[in-house]
Amino acid sequence: MIHISESPDSHTAQLLDARSQVRADTDAMTADPLVLDCARRLLADPGGETARVWVAGLAEMVPYLAGQPSPEAERTAVEGRSGG
Repeated sequence: MIHISESPDSHTAQLLDARSQVRADTDAMTADPLVLDCARRLLADPGGETARVWVAGLAEMVPYLAGQPSPEAERTAVEGRSGG
């Protein structure tokens, strides 16, 4: 698990915990919303104070992203865009 030194707010702490559970064999219904949320937060403020949290989250979910993510999760995480 990637450690973030500051104490995150409760919502962010829940996301960090959920992301740490994502593995290569995690089903898309569980993993994709976490990948999309993380990537969208990073895209919204790539130079912001919390950008490192979202980069760490995506790095933590690489085993899933390297496997069989949905096309939208892959596109958003890898190319930095969402939609069709």
